[in-house]
Amino acid sequence: MYRIRLESGEEAVYRSAEELALAVSSGVVSPTAEVFHNAASRWLPINIHPDYRAVITGKGPALPALPEPEPSLGDLPPSLKGEAAASLEPQGPPLLSLDFTAEYDPARDPTPLTAAPGPPPHLQVSRARKLRTMLALAMGLAAMTIVGGGSLAAWRYLLPWLEAHRPGPVISEGMPPDPGLDTDSAPTVYPAPRPPLPLVAESTAEVTPPPGTRTTRLPATRNRNPGYLEAYADARAEMDESFAYVNFQRVFAASRFATPESLRAARRMVQAAANILRVYRGREVMLEQTYRPDDPGGQGTFREPFETAEATRALLANIDSLYGVVLTQQGRFSYNGETVSFEDSHAAEEYGDLRRQILITMGQWRDSAASRNLVTMPRLIRALAGAAPPLLKR
Repeated sequence: MYRIRLESGEEAVYRSAEELALAVSSGVVSPTAEVFHNAASRWLPINIHPDYRAVITGKGPALPALPEPEPSLGDLPPSLKGEAAASLEPQGPPLLSLDFTAEYDPARDPTPLTAAPGPPPHLQVSRARKLRTMLALAMGLAAMTIVGGGSLAAWRYLLPWLEAHRPGPVISEGMPPDPGLDTDSAPTVYPAPRPPLPLVAESTAEVTPPPGTRTTRLPATRNRNPGYLEAYADARAEMDESFAYVNFQRVFAASRFATPESLRAARRMVQAAANILRVYRGREVMLEQTYRPDDPGGQGTFREPFETAEATRALLANIDSLYGVVLTQQGRFSYNGETVSFEDSHAAEEYGDLRRQILITMGQWRDSAASRNLVTMPRLIRALAGAAPPLLKR
């Protein structure tokens, strides 16, 4: 009798070797099954049981065989019955004990117990190859880490040495610098200085040039800073060029009020003129501090008085505001080429006040004798002359 624990954990009992052989051939009993040993009171691998080994090696019955009919002695003559009976006696020791009721006893079986067979040889070879590959990779990574760390540590000391021993280019006199050369880090080699020229007196004595030197008869020029008058003339010329660039003229022409685009263009022109005068005022301050630091704006100065500067600033500000009022009333005012009318009474009143202030300022400075000696206000009056802001139609 065999008490077997299958791979699934279930237990089965086989009463004979034939039943065990049938279970093995059908796959019910696998090599991983276990057999219970009564004497040792423990489970042992099935592959160490001699009956199981006999079945899988073909030495035992693989399948149950049909029983053969026992020979009958009744049909034999009396003289042969004794001889036949002797021939039926078993001769020699039995080949295999069929007493399956007894459990396997290791002491009785002379075959030593062996462990379960290991994996096939090709699997063992592949596993060893994997282990060798992993070991080689680990050693390679360790070597790379050591070499890289050593290189970084050595580079800190090697770089200054390389910088100190790097050969630099030799720069000769008259040689243009290399555009790809880092002049901050490359050492510079300067040529040896030439011997000084001989000293001569401040007279008209001629100096003999050294041999091989070419001379010219062109007159020498000497750079000098412009004088006070020339500096102011340059500043006023730049102001006139700026006024011409922004086309500051005919400020109140009828075409300025024709379309919204022309109104915006006129307003930008007035703002540009205000910026030009602001730059000129700053230029005046700079010239006074440069040429007259002890008496800036005093007697004999070319700088315009403060009243003139404020008058020009206020005049341009009123013109800019007049165009701003007209632009804010788009669609609510009408212009026929001579007069302008507003739907909004407040806008009409503001437009009338601005127009009146502009005309008063122009009249005062046009008829003033002092304006003839000024610079900025006459230029503004010339740009505004020829047309006045359109009349307001009530």
